[in-house]
Amino acid sequence: MRIPYFGWVTMIMQESSWGLPIVIALIMLLVIVEFAIPILREKTPKQENPKQRPL
Repeated sequence: MRIPYFGWVTMIMQESSWGLPIVIALIMLLVIVEFAIPILREKTPKQENPKQRPL
């Protein structure tokens, strides 16, 4: 499977000064999504359903 513009994008990123900051930002975003969000979800209190009384 070929990705036609992938080689072109890498060539442009080598020649410009903004390629490295974009890669670093993407890595930081991946770390936040994979680790920080699940930790924050665990800290929020879960609402428990009240027990229903039998009729």
